[in-house]
Amino acid sequence: MQSKPIRVLLVDDHSIVRRGIRALLGSELEIQVVGEAENGLEAVEATSRLSPEVVLMDLDMPKMNGIEAIKHILFRWPSVAVLVLTSLTSDHDVFAAIKAGALGYILKDTEPEELVQAIKQVHRREPTLHPKIARILLDEVTQSAPEGELAAVLTADEIGVLRLLTMGRDTSQIAGGVAKSAEQVRIHINSILSKLHLASRTEAVLLALREGLTRPDEAAPKYLTLLLEAVRQERKSLSRDDSSPSEAPTEPMVESIGLADLIREHRQFELELTLAGKIQSSFLPRALPDPPGWQFAARLIPARETSGDFYDLIQLPDSRVGLVIADVTDKGMGAALYMALTRTLMRTYAQEGAAKPHQVLQEVNGRILADTEGGYYVTLFYGILDLKTGVLDYSNAGHPPGVLVRGPETNRLKVLGRTGPPLGVSKQAPWQSSVISIQPGNHLILYTDGISEARDSSSQLFGIERVIQAALASSARSASETQDMILKLVERFAGEQPRADDIALVVASRILAESDPTAFHPVLPPLART
Repeated sequence: MQSKPIRVLLVDDHSIVRRGIRALLGSELEIQVVGEAENGLEAVEATSRLSPEVVLMDLDMPKMNGIEAIKHILFRWPSVAVLVLTSLTSDHDVFAAIKAGALGYILKDTEPEELVQAIKQVHRREPTLHPKIARILLDEVTQSAPEGELAAVLTADEIGVLRLLTMGRDTSQIAGGVAKSAEQVRIHINSILSKLHLASRTEAVLLALREGLTRPDEAAPKYLTLLLEAVRQERKSLSRDDSSPSEAPTEPMVESIGLADLIREHRQFELELTLAGKIQSSFLPRALPDPPGWQFAARLIPARETSGDFYDLIQLPDSRVGLVIADVTDKGMGAALYMALTRTLMRTYAQEGAAKPHQVLQEVNGRILADTEGGYYVTLFYGILDLKTGVLDYSNAGHPPGVLVRGPETNRLKVLGRTGPPLGVSKQAPWQSSVISIQPGNHLILYTDGISEARDSSSQLFGIERVIQAALASSARSASETQDMILKLVERFAGEQPRADDIALVVASRILAESDPTAFHPVLPPLART
């Protein structure tokens, strides 16, 4: 046991996640949580003030995301070890984090003991990778086995030698086991490289990791270090291992990614996303309410048929409408099914007559936790709108804040922030309800983070502030025109950047008579880029 505990800084924008991790690490004598931060800016400031040795970093955060925070921290304090702990597994996020300098990348479904071990590893400057993340990186810098699985290409003894190489054993340690002598070990290694068309034992080890011959947590740290360096150098060739006994040539490693494997995986992934997209679209309202004095507009723009976002407008008794907008944390079929369950539960409990939105959320949350165990959660805004009075009773479960654009009075807008955590996190999670009044001429704007987290060519986020600017910049009188204005501003901001997430947008407008002299039509200058 080391003499002093490892000083750890927790960075995550969800307080419930930080509290859970702090409680988990609190029982570890070798680890001390010295502070917390809820966004990248706070993480940089806390690193300066608290001098942590390890920063446990989420990626998806407001104000400054995790990638930018890693860059700032390691530029100023290069001795700090950054361990990414996130639910994001896209190639963009993984490569960006590794290139920024993260020493480890694990997912939030990691077992507690594995998290503790990962913190200790990065503190020793040893890389640690979740198996899914390791596979993404290995796909980037290795080629696949030329004739299928390694077992079909190599002999049993050769597989045994390769497995021990991956675990960091040298020639003398391998000799006496699967091989009788050091010379036989060399013969096996030369045969492995020849059959797999590789130039060095490093390439062979990375291929073995990719093909599942050895788990990443069993691999020698030096090979994971080489893997991270290869990714950071934009897939430049790995240099030949100096300790290799092979006489194979030292040309740069082949950078083929195994096109057959990738095409097969890509087709399977596309099929899953297509089916998920069909599930997503089938649950959207076929028609929107059209009551006197009100206008509603709603839009879902999928990113490559992904299926995390949804919206719903639920007809309720006594001239009321339930407004729902939500985002499930993930993509693909699992997220689509989770979305379908959430939507069904919301409709069921909303129409059973719960008086307050927070009561509906409590019922839905309990059923989600009882009926699922997939590790998903959902951010969700639910409001009960009285069409006669304009009163909106709402709860915000960890969702991006809605915006109410008011008339020409002094207080021109109202931000509808969080009143509780996301659904699916904890059985004891509390929610509250808040009440606002939507007057004639007002627009209520609800959206998902595909808008607030849209990126421009320099990776800046559109952000909450620009959402507010976009809401105020709309000079339209109708809900549909307001919706179109916001989407055009987001599109203009992102430019040619590909959309990384779904966009869902709901606008509810209370109509103001054309002859009313108090009609509110603000016109703002183009959005400034900061």
